[in-house]
Amino acid sequence: MLNLFLIIALPAIFGIWWIALEFHDCSIWEALRHVASDPDILLGCYQPPRLPVAFYFSIWIAFQATLFTILPGTISMGQPTPAGELLSYKLNGFKCWLVTVLTILLLWAAGVVDLHFIALNWRDFLSASAYYAWILAVLAVFKAHWTPSHLLDREFSGNIFTDMYNGIELNPRIGKYWDVKLFHNGHCAMTGWTLIDLSFIALQYEKYGFITNSILIVSFIRAVVSVDFLWNEDWYLRSIDICEEPFGFYFTFGSGFFLHFMYTLQSQYLVRHPVSLSHGTAIFLLLLGGTGYGIYYLASDQKNAVRRTQGNCIVGSKRAKCIKAQFVTKDGVTQESLLIRSGLWGVVRHPNYVGALLMTLAMGGVCGCDSLLPWTESIFAAVFLVMRSLRVDAKCARKYGQSWNLYREKVRWNLIPGVF
Repeated sequence: MLNLFLIIALPAIFGIWWIALEFHDCSIWEALRHVASDPDILLGCYQPPRLPVAFYFSIWIAFQATLFTILPGTISMGQPTPAGELLSYKLNGFKCWLVTVLTILLLWAAGVVDLHFIALNWRDFLSASAYYAWILAVLAVFKAHWTPSHLLDREFSGNIFTDMYNGIELNPRIGKYWDVKLFHNGHCAMTGWTLIDLSFIALQYEKYGFITNSILIVSFIRAVVSVDFLWNEDWYLRSIDICEEPFGFYFTFGSGFFLHFMYTLQSQYLVRHPVSLSHGTAIFLLLLGGTGYGIYYLASDQKNAVRRTQGNCIVGSKRAKCIKAQFVTKDGVTQESLLIRSGLWGVVRHPNYVGALLMTLAMGGVCGCDSLLPWTESIFAAVFLVMRSLRVDAKCARKYGQSWNLYREKVRWNLIPGVF
């Protein structure tokens, strides 16, 4: 019943932040008091999007799907799945991002679209995202039952709502390369961030006649993350998202509504409360965000180098140190993975998470400390990444057995040396 509750209630739960933004000057506490005294206000979170916005949202999905299909890309191999499948992926994420951004800017320059259209119709776009997540999750269940891409890479719980929330198929596909998970979690999520930030920048200028350095810093950091993700899309193929997690409502809602709303709260806040940072503060926060990005990029690059060369490479000016770990796939075949324990990966087990957290702190910092709302991403990311690190630890212990215990002895700390 918990999964059914989450499927129904998540738009209303996160709607509290919308109520804070729209009615209570970004005060989460006042929004909670409002909901406590008038719970019916949450029903507004289920109001369908107006038809023009639903149309534009559909055009957006169709346009991204078209680019994903027709633009050329490199072919890359993913990790072996639990059933032993070795899948090929067509990677064209950066090209899709570039074509999308240039198309929107050209249409704006030609007077065809208003850049602030998304921001002005934000509630309707969020509603469209929620309805799309429900529809996609239902379709994913039907596909897993009737036309699965890979029979053995499915996880059934015996409960329809658990299957709908957690997902059944690991890598649902349409044809050989059209990977549904990569399309939504990668292309739509990352490209959407950039368009949302551009729209709120345009709205700030429309309202005040100027653009603050704070919203530019937030948007720049988020754009760097998006471009890095899509430029190095091959790295994502080895993430827990692709390798371990089935595609269900958890992903359909998370990659659309949650990432686009909750992880752009800084821009939404700065449209209502523009913050002009001193040069010193702006430089410090850019350096903090840059440090976070540097750690994130270096950690990802080191791990990718080890996997690409089977450990025959230099990491942190020294030859890579790895632990060879064997595991058995569902079809009974023994496979081998390398657990890197040098460079940043010799300090903590999840240095990429540390980098991501520093970037969220920088983006929260540009908004100041007058409101908790723009710090939501930092709080959520900290809780999510701590829980995820523990979940990864448990999964790897089951998968690799004694090899993972040896790895934990060599790399003792999860995120913060000497603390956790």
